[in-house]
Amino acid sequence: MTRKPLLALALGAGAILAAGGAVPAVAGAPAPSSPFAARWTPSTSTAASSSIVTLPTGDLVRVTRDAQGRLSLVPLGIWARQGVEKMVIGKAAYVVPRSIRPVFGSVLDPALFDANALAARGTGRTAVTITYASAGAATAVPGVVITSRSGTKGIGYVDASSSAALGKALAGSTAWHLFAHVTRVQVPAKPTANPSWPMVTLTIKVLDRHGNPTDAFVGYYNVNDPNRGVGATPTFHGTAKVSVAAGTYQLITSVDGGDGSFVMGTTPETSITGPREIVFDARKATATMRASVDRPMTPLMADTTLLRSVGSPDSGFATFFWSVGGDASTVVRLTPTVGSLHGDQLLSRNVVGVNPDSVKRNYRVLTANAIVGRIPNGVIVRRNDRTNMTTFQNRFVGVKDYSSAMFARTIYTGNFGSGVGLPPGGSTLTEYVSAGAGISSEAELNQYFSFDPVFTLKGLFNSSTSAPRPGTVTSDVWGQAPLHQRFTPVTPQTLLKICPACLGADGSYRGFNVQAPPLSDRQHGGGIDFVDPDNFGSVTIKADNTVLYDGPGQLTGGSELPSRANPKVISMSASATRSGYPFPRTTKMTTAVSTKVSAGFPAPKDWLCNGTTCTVLPYLGLDYTATGLDSLNALPSGKRAISLDISQVGRATAQGITSVKAWVSYDGRTWTAAPVAGSGAARTINLTIPKAAPGKNTIGLKVSVTDAAGSTLTEQIDGAFGIAG
Repeated sequence: MTRKPLLALALGAGAILAAGGAVPAVAGAPAPSSPFAARWTPSTSTAASSSIVTLPTGDLVRVTRDAQGRLSLVPLGIWARQGVEKMVIGKAAYVVPRSIRPVFGSVLDPALFDANALAARGTGRTAVTITYASAGAATAVPGVVITSRSGTKGIGYVDASSSAALGKALAGSTAWHLFAHVTRVQVPAKPTANPSWPMVTLTIKVLDRHGNPTDAFVGYYNVNDPNRGVGATPTFHGTAKVSVAAGTYQLITSVDGGDGSFVMGTTPETSITGPREIVFDARKATATMRASVDRPMTPLMADTTLLRSVGSPDSGFATFFWSVGGDASTVVRLTPTVGSLHGDQLLSRNVVGVNPDSVKRNYRVLTANAIVGRIPNGVIVRRNDRTNMTTFQNRFVGVKDYSSAMFARTIYTGNFGSGVGLPPGGSTLTEYVSAGAGISSEAELNQYFSFDPVFTLKGLFNSSTSAPRPGTVTSDVWGQAPLHQRFTPVTPQTLLKICPACLGADGSYRGFNVQAPPLSDRQHGGGIDFVDPDNFGSVTIKADNTVLYDGPGQLTGGSELPSRANPKVISMSASATRSGYPFPRTTKMTTAVSTKVSAGFPAPKDWLCNGTTCTVLPYLGLDYTATGLDSLNALPSGKRAISLDISQVGRATAQGITSVKAWVSYDGRTWTAAPVAGSGAARTINLTIPKAAPGKNTIGLKVSVTDAAGSTLTEQIDGAFGIAG
């Protein structure tokens, strides 16, 4: 087996070691002036990248690429029930609320709605040029900060604040009215390459359900060789002209039905040898897709998605993703497949609903039904019941109030995911989720999510991507103390097996990757907290005595190693603090690990790292179990045992543990040795917890572990638990 380098698989996930990780791009901490020493150059992350972006309308979207490179665009809140279109074309991922659809493409540059570009922008600005309808037109443009104007030309920028202002304006007016005095708001264009083949003119026409010309955003592609022609364009008065190389082409688009419905689909594949037109006629959309469930459900949102992938290994591949979302009443009409069908096609309908009587029981239903290949005419019905669904029983602990929390589960079918982020509705939530071949899901909890007075994200936890069998039940406890550093485990059920800590080699290239997020619980990865513009985590990385990095961030990511470096020991330390509302106490985690490179061993053949040859670095790790915790992670006074599960990266059971020591503090200042029982990788810290008293109402833990290979771990958790009472 030839191992594929992780760098080739991560597909631009966007987070980097130490400076990135799980911090959302909208809240991305400003990079330090010299974030990495000259010998340490970060590259692509090994983990998922999750960013929260603000659309020009002020609406929020979570943009995630998992470790397999699969993209999901998840609306946060219920704004998408009013209608939203999502379109992925090449590297661009457009998210367009229905409120702005009349001027998308015609007046507002589609690039303004590219969620991937917005994630890269973070809290910065997008520069724009403005063309006014006349020299006498009003200067102010909704959603744009104008910095200068001369005649019909203006210069300005779009940022989160101006986007929020446009959202408020749209609540009381239409997009056509707000932008009537403007003909174009444009992101400065990048130069395009000269074509390599003789070009012909393709005329694109779009007709609505009444046969009248209508404006739309249209994707076009050569179904045999995408290199010869692929792209997207808005139509003006129902028409657009593009230059393409001769070949066989297809259009993909969606059209507002004008009655609360949408039309979505493709045209028949059409051979083009000279100037020719292709017409997308919404009147030919005669198929619909519906889903039923076996329990009471009030649908909140429904996404209908069409995925087309064309090309070949020789010519390259192009993938188009078109999605229309809205509330349960939104009808999406589809064009049946007519004629030949090159490449792959997947049609899915995903529905998110809740229990109509959530007072009695809080549950969500998330269905994902798909058909692969040709789309038939008529009504397509898919049923969801115990034979094709799995159950997640979620319990949330650690905070009193979940009204400002956000919980989202993303379901993946094919290369893209769908979901919605909503407050969990309480401390427990049962989810009934589609399961079966080709379906997987992952979830993310933010215990506190706010934009008032500044963007704040606290209490991040995320699950690994999993594909439970239909009929199974998974119990998940989110946020259980103590919060600690956790090397992301690789199990037989892990879909993409990324090495938690590896040295990688590929010829002269040498890389290093690690996945050890801070403030994790026993079941989920964690992450540092963020209050704009500050994140509350830091990292130091050393190769022997050479400091490779010392700055903000967390230990999730990967990088190329310094050239000609041959370190004997790679050590890492990380700290992270969680405090303030809504948490009952301040928790600070400080973890230091080191291992000798000579202790490394070859990774399993299906593991991935930053290279084609992977060597596991067997860092020590800890997991903790405390019985008797209440919902705020407090322990009662009296005799208590804290179980320690010691691990080594890459091994099912830790070997050669030579020393385990522990200390406890009840006032945050004075540390006392605590007795440790057990042997090998299973140890127990025995505590006698005093009654809560002023100045003595928290429990701090410190643990030190060594092994025979010379690896070390020291972890101190201030405010690990509260003392109940």
